[in-house]
Amino acid sequence: MKINAKFVNPFIDAGMNVVKQIAGIDVRRGHLSYKGQPEPSYGVSIIIGVYGYLKGQVVYSMKTEVADKLVDKMTEDERTKLIALLEGGK
Repeated sequence: MKINAKFVNPFIDAGMNVVKQIAGIDVRRGHLSYKGQPEPSYGVSIIIGVYGYLKGQVVYSMKTEVADKLVDKMTEDERTKLIALLEGGK
């Protein structure tokens, strides 16, 4: 089955932009493929269901190290506040 790039590219661009904004990681577009069922390529994946005019799933798959960096960046403020609280509000 051939997938129209005008439907796929917005998901790719958005995913790359979110990772760059949240974690400051420059993302490279890897090999893209169509599969009948979601099949992650790496250790951590995000699966998004799409329903409406088009139906299917978009899988963002990343190495564990990248996922760890995303989580670190997303929780950085909370960690800083927690450490300050544990140190007695310093």
